Amino acid sequence: MDDIEKELFEGLIKEEASYEMAYDRPDAIDRCSSLGKRFTEHFIKICKEGINSTDFKHHCQEMQAWWDDVKGIKLKESKKLISISALNDWFFTLGRDPEDFIPEEFIDYYTKLYLSLLSDRENAKVIDLLSNMLNK
Repeated sequence: MDDIEKELFEGLIKEEASYEMAYDRPDAIDRCSSLGKRFTEHFIKICKEGINSTDFKHHCQEMQAWWDDVKGIKLKESKKLISISALNDWFFTLGRDPEDFIPEEFIDYYTKLYLSLLSDRENAKVIDLLSNMLNK
């Protein structure tokens, strides 16, 4: 197995494991909220720095990893993935109004980003969405 095959294999194992994570509800809320806070902090950095920043790709990759992590969480009680409304409440809005933690000038971008990610949970990519939004 060459390095590329090994890397792909490890990536698939990691992805499969993330889809099999099962949490009690309080732990799922804590995990989502913790990663959601980091997600929003990176989003704000990206908006302030712009898409031409040397950190743009890196920030988007981290945001994608956190999104991939939480969208694969299953609740132990139901053995089902977290619902869209729970992802919205626990991860994207942190149980509050986005206006409470996203600067006013970025709120429309943030709303569009998280609604796009929720509506295409399997395929939407943070970097593609932010590149399109911020490049206008």
